[in-house]
Amino acid sequence: PTSILWHAKTKKVTFGGYAFTSEVKKFDDDFFKKIKSNSNNSVAYFDSEKLVFPLNVRCWQKGDKFSPLGMKGQIKKVSDFFVDLHINSETKKSIPIITTQDKIIWIAGYRIDDNCKVTINSRNILVLTMKFKK
Repeated sequence: PTSILWHAKTKKVTFGGYAFTSEVKKFDDDFFKKIKSNSNNSVAYFDSEKLVFPLNVRCWQKGDKFSPLGMKGQIKKVSDFFVDLHINSETKKSIPIITTQDKIIWIAGYRIDDNCKVTINSRNILVLTMKFKK
């Protein structure tokens, strides 16, 4: 399929060669420290109140844009993001992109969108994990 809907109660979806899982956790200071120090690109954390289900899992589309985490609201074309990371055109076609209401929240395995990041004011955290299917 070219895309798949991911409903709030669905804990696992597969897309392409990937399996995704989700869970919601309550915010606390220790968990916030864990999120801040996360270096695992296959796990992404989101302020769940900034998301609307169903999420959509799809591949890159021409014209895609997002605000990469750390760029403080600046918009970047996904194609430029891929060029900056030296990702070739064949590979970029297979990278899953997670969206809410047609807005990109995660280029899976690479970067979340700054607008849905966890902050000190977050209450519930959506944790998405990506694994290669075996």
